Amino acid sequence: MHRVIPDMFKAPAARKLIASIGLVLCILFSGGDFVHNAFGQPGVRARIKVATRPRAVARRRPKRTGVKEVRVSTVSLWVISIPPNSKVYVDGTYRGDTDVNGELEVILPPGNYVVRVSRDGYHTRDGEVEVPRTTEELEVEFSLPEVLVTLSIQTEPPEAEVYLDDTFRGRSNASGLLLIERVSPNQPHTLRAVTEGYQPRSMAVASYSGQTVIKLLPAHIRLKVTTNPPEAEVYLDDMYKGASTSDGLLFIEKVDQNQPHTLRAKKEGFPARVVQVPPNTPEVSIQLLPDPVLVLLKSLKQHAARGQLSDAFGEYARLVSGSPDQPELPRLLETMLQSLQSRSLNLLKTVGPYGLAVELKEAEELKSLYEQARRWRPEDETIDEFARYWGLKYVQTRADHSASVLEREGLRAQARSVLSEFSGHDLRNMHLLLDLGWAWWKLDDKTAAQRYFNKAQELRPDWAYIHFALGALALNAAERELVKSAKTFKYGQAIDSFTKAIEVKQNFSQAYALRSIAYGTLNRHEEAVASGLQAITLAPQSAHAHFALGFAYFQKGKSGYRDALNEYTRALSLGESELDEAAKTTIQQRLVIINKALK
Repeated sequence: MHRVIPDMFKAPAARKLIASIGLVLCILFSGGDFVHNAFGQPGVRARIKVATRPRAVARRRPKRTGVKEVRVSTVSLWVISIPPNSKVYVDGTYRGDTDVNGELEVILPPGNYVVRVSRDGYHTRDGEVEVPRTTEELEVEFSLPEVLVTLSIQTEPPEAEVYLDDTFRGRSNASGLLLIERVSPNQPHTLRAVTEGYQPRSMAVASYSGQTVIKLLPAHIRLKVTTNPPEAEVYLDDMYKGASTSDGLLFIEKVDQNQPHTLRAKKEGFPARVVQVPPNTPEVSIQLLPDPVLVLLKSLKQHAARGQLSDAFGEYARLVSGSPDQPELPRLLETMLQSLQSRSLNLLKTVGPYGLAVELKEAEELKSLYEQARRWRPEDETIDEFARYWGLKYVQTRADHSASVLEREGLRAQARSVLSEFSGHDLRNMHLLLDLGWAWWKLDDKTAAQRYFNKAQELRPDWAYIHFALGALALNAAERELVKSAKTFKYGQAIDSFTKAIEVKQNFSQAYALRSIAYGTLNRHEEAVASGLQAITLAPQSAHAHFALGFAYFQKGKSGYRDALNEYTRALSLGESELDEAAKTTIQQRLVIINKALK
């Protein structure tokens, strides 16, 4: 082990003399075997700062008697680190991490080396180590001091007592600032702030850079109560607190804000009303309702104005049942239906390259709303058209989520039946036409899909999504084509359509991906890889983009297999829900081919 020795032994003459004495002693007591010891060196272990040219020290091991040591060309140097799990570099080359005991064995030829040891959160230490020619194991130790940081604390309110790991570290100043010095970021710490009139708060230190803010909540609040009508009696948790003023206001002092409360108001001529006050609520309003019909009418108007149509439609149905002669019913129905149509059309405008993707819950809600609207307006063709459409979206979305093959096929049959009903309609909404085209695609009727895509293109010839859809149709037709010349022609059509889509929408990653596949199939490798790389640049988390680039590399043959392996593996990791089973199966089959070829 290295130990620090007096400076007089560092002088060259002294070191030579001591080395000579050590040599004689080694020869006398070891039968001639030559073993370097620690004489003349800066110390047995390098601690904190390694001195210039320290010599590694022999590790103790049982001495074999009667057997002459064999001289070897390499030496076993054990690097000891405090703390363990530190990185070790010899002459700038990484040699590994020390283990949980802080040890790492490095095999070296005799000579002089610069050893550096580092670990995140600690200061790096290095030094020159002389490794003598010996059969003994050597070791050298490095002790790395922690990197200590200054923790910046901001308290709200200011002048709060601050504790770090339950130890008082000071009070924040008038601006709420407190600096805590010499904090180790390598250990978890807990902060706690306390001040009079506020709830104490504890929190773990999540970051050692920037500023940690501790916001304290008042222990009690002043609850502002507004009643309508005014001059109502108010009870908090069944305790009378007074009556509201002529303006309908009442302030209740010292309310525990950490607990929920029950607020009750009553007034002659009005039924009592109870509301729940959540924790940390500084003010609450309570309204006494004189007429249930008027209340229902007001609520319906509010829900309709906010676009909360499910609530509005439910309230309208109750109003029709309870007060069919209410004069505002026709106007309210017209307002609700306009809001429903606006919501439906706005949602359709979010259609994507593969049609409109909606959650099952939303499709079910719109289906239900249009069914109610159709009962109230049975002769309205627009209402009837959208009622059919959202019924179709609900059935399709259920089929997409169904785990039962039998149920899925039954839902697909329903979808086909509803789609057939649109054949006699002159649809003039390009978003609707595009989505219906993809609906036929899902049912594997590409001819019907083509008709709807063509109608949408007539309405908007320069729409990128239509070019993409037509390119997808051409790509699908090329994959099914048996005649080579026709297949090549259709792949070319697909490439042209995808290129048009990209010209209109330059960030169209899906178009780049499918164009990459078309290029790859035609063995236009450079164009395939370039298009695939562009798809990943635009959508780095897209499984389809990585699948396409993997396909492009795979088509190059063995020279592209390693890149294909990386892209296919990435696609599988990202495509749990994005890739269908056919795509996943294709990737697995090609990975088998690639792995065999790369062995």
